[in-house]
Amino acid sequence: MKKFLSAIMLFVGLTGAGLAQPTTTLTAFQLDVFDPLPSISFANLVVSNGLEATQPVFRVIMNPGVQVKISGEMYWTDINATSPVKLADFRTREFNSRIILSNQFGSGDIRIEDDYINQDAIDQNLAKGKPIGTYSLTLWVLDPVTNQPLSLPGITNPQQRSMTFYNPSQTITITQPMQGSVEQPTDVIVSWTQVTGAASYFIKVNNRKSPGQSDEDILNSENPIIDNKDLGNRTTVNLRSIIEREWAAGDEIVVRVSAFVPGPSGGFGLQSNLVRFTLAAQNNIQVQIQNSALTTIMSYLPPNLIAQFNNLLQGQNIAISSFRNADGTLMTQAQVTAIMQALQANPQNVVGVQIIQNTGSN
Repeated sequence: MKKFLSAIMLFVGLTGAGLAQPTTTLTAFQLDVFDPLPSISFANLVVSNGLEATQPVFRVIMNPGVQVKISGEMYWTDINATSPVKLADFRTREFNSRIILSNQFGSGDIRIEDDYINQDAIDQNLAKGKPIGTYSLTLWVLDPVTNQPLSLPGITNPQQRSMTFYNPSQTITITQPMQGSVEQPTDVIVSWTQVTGAASYFIKVNNRKSPGQSDEDILNSENPIIDNKDLGNRTTVNLRSIIEREWAAGDEIVVRVSAFVPGPSGGFGLQSNLVRFTLAAQNNIQVQIQNSALTTIMSYLPPNLIAQFNNLLQGQNIAISSFRNADGTLMTQAQVTAIMQALQANPQNVVGVQIIQNTGSN
């Protein structure tokens, strides 16, 4: 009888000791994306079995010692697309919580129990070679019995992060002017191809300082005509409207455009080809039209203003090198010709003339 009672007491004691131990709970759950992101292939982003050889892109931080499952889903928004497409979802088998790298999913005890793959979207990504666009990853930590998200006081469940990639193999090409062309000093239009994801474009322009300079030497020599001016997101510009110092007919000019593409690793820059062209003498036909119009306009001015013009021009060889708007921006020859012709046809619209003498070149 004593032996039986002893056995009962021992059983109760062991059971009580077991109940007295605290139950381990999950107190940490966090999803981190590595920044800067490495140069990766699309396979790095796919959660599946057998990822040990891929480079880790994210990690999941959990305190150790809790049996859990993790489920997740990934959506992809291609460059210039307006809506995301579901790539995949998954759920792991039950495993012991700890810090996990993305390439540890599907290996060891963190095997994939159930998943869905959008094969068409996967094939589109594989065809691109590298991740391109925005990938949104959402992870839930689950109760291993019910497969339902755990309620974690003070912790966000699910965790969500986005990763954006732009195609670093893109190029930017100046399409106008052509290499070796001759351009009018007042109408040098530069155009270039658009770069997907570019936040802004920068342009640098310089002229030859000495014989024997390469195009790169010309561009990087001192005192540039335009020094990496930020053009925003436009893809064409009239150089005459943004020059920072004067150029001259006959100058050999080199231009380069750069694009800046922001990204998760701080972004990257792309540089265009160098284009060299020569500035011609002013368009003589346009100048003749302007001079004729100016003569007509002057004939309608009050005698005192005509006298001022005559005194200014007397004995001097003066040429008009440029025209400016009221805000100081340079006008093109075509704009000036159109204005002069309009005033020639309607000289009564000239309400006043102010003569300002200076030593500047324009």
